[in-house]
Formats: sequence, structure tokens, C-alpha cells
Amino acid sequence: MTDELKNSFKLRVASANKTEMVTIIYDIMLAYMDDADQAVEHKNREERVAAESHMRGCLSMLIESVQPDVSPAKELYQIYNYIGRLINRYAMKADRSAVEEMRRLVKSLRDTWAQIEKYDQDGPVMENSKQVYAGMTYGPGGLANEFVK
Repeated sequence: MTDELKNSFKLRVASANKTEMVTIIYDIMLAYMDDADQAVEHKNREERVAAESHMRGCLSMLIESVQPDVSPAKELYQIYNYIGRLINRYAMKADRSAVEEMRRLVKSLRDTWAQIEKYDQDGPVMENSKQVYAGMTYGPGGLANEFVK
């Protein structure tokens, strides 16, 4: 994952509520799936193993985010369990079809969660974070990224 992408996730996390945090975790997991694909393509086992580990970490956070008393909890646990098995299959065989199946499931869940975000009016999880505005400006050396807190 590029530093630029990591920074964009950091900015999103700083102002996210609980529902948005889940969507962000899905997005991060999708980014690690892309990393895994690139690692297989370049035959880089070390990067592939790191991507697998990060995918497992995202999955762990998603499992922890499930509220057991909410209606689809059982179904989410089953889907997450299946995704965990897909990660294992990918880890053992570098089976790209496992990543594609994971990607399909995670994108579907992510899109559903993004719809739920519209109805969540809670404030940010990180209460003491500052609002961040980012943009491009021209300076003496040309274009520059600018962040204002």
C-alpha cells in the first residue's frame, strides 16, 4: 500500500463515525487484496505474506465490530468465517480465484455498509481529532499538497 493511500485512510479515520469506520476497514482490506495480487504477479512471497497478514487483521477488526444482538450478526459471522477460509486457501496455494471471491464479497459488504452510513448521524469516534482540509496549491516549486488542521 502506498504512503499516499495510507495517508488518505488516516484522514478518513480521523473524522469517521462507527459505521464509516467499518466501511474504511473494508476499503483497507480491498487495498491489501490489490497488494496481494501484485505480489503474486511479481512473485514476491514476502509481500504476499504481508498482505495476507494485513487482510487477516482487517477481518479480525470486522469480526470485532459485529454487534451480536443486531439482526444480521449471525450471517455476518458466517460470511467473515468464509472470508477467513478464503484467506487461508490463498495463503496455502496463492490461489488468485480465492482473492477474487473475497474481493466480490468484501465489495458487496462495503457497498451495503456505505448505504447504511447515510442513516448514521453519530459523531466521529475520535472526538479530539481536528477537522482536516486537504488541497493542491501552487508554490515556488510548482504544485504542492497542502493540509490544514
